[in-house]
Amino acid sequence: MTVIGCDVSPEQAIGTERLRQLSSMPRASWVQVLETTTGRLNSSELHGLIQQAEAARGPILGAYLCGPTGLMELAKETLLERGLPPQTIRQEFFSASSGSGVNSVAWLDGRCTEVSAGVSLQEALEQEGHMVESSCRTGNCGTCRLRLLEGSVHHTQVEGLTVEEEASGWILPCVAYAQSSLVRLSWS
Repeated sequence: MTVIGCDVSPEQAIGTERLRQLSSMPRASWVQVLETTTGRLNSSELHGLIQQAEAARGPILGAYLCGPTGLMELAKETLLERGLPPQTIRQEFFSASSGSGVNSVAWLDGRCTEVSAGVSLQEALEQEGHMVESSCRTGNCGTCRLRLLEGSVHHTQVEGLTVEEEASGWILPCVAYAQSSLVRLSWS
């Protein structure tokens, strides 16, 4: 068994100690890929990781995928390209629950973006051409964080922020919904 974990940072990795223990067992290994040093995992890197795992452990007979939709789609596509039969690939999906909100106007970089009720701030900003860096899109990783300078928002979850960051005004636009008619945001 080989576990390939893709984490934003060592501090935000889930189950690290247990994975270390498991990887010390015979015929088990764990590879941790950190987005902070490598950027998002791409197809070429994943092919290389799978190739390494197969060289060390033999052919992959099945796969269990869990994580953000984009990462799981990439992993499934890569495994299928490598000849793994589709019936041997299992997936567990998680996603952010949708939120409610009010019609609002968001300001970022001196540009105004209309935000419809029920649309996350990230979706609205991206529709207007803002490139908000993101990874999980479920509020778990904190990659998309922006600072709230004015207005109020509701998060469907905030696992990707520490209590201190949240108290300092950081928000996660991927799971933040406007609760005021004006939301002013900043990158820092």
